[in-house]
Amino acid sequence: MCSCYFTIEDYERDLKNELLGSPLKRILTKTAIPTLELAEIQENYDAGQTQDHSEKLLEVV
Repeated sequence: MCSCYFTIEDYERDLKNELLGSPLKRILTKTAIPTLELAEIQENYDAGQTQDHSEKLLEVV
């Protein structure tokens, strides 16, 4: 699942790497639910444009 579906609050803080100035690890909380861009995905699915979203996901990864 792509990170574009989650808000900042859906991730646990990586205090160790924050303090060390290292790259942060994105770890989802146990209660995280993908909520962002769901309306766009549904609209694309309804319009038969799911390929556009798949290409967008590949660019993010």
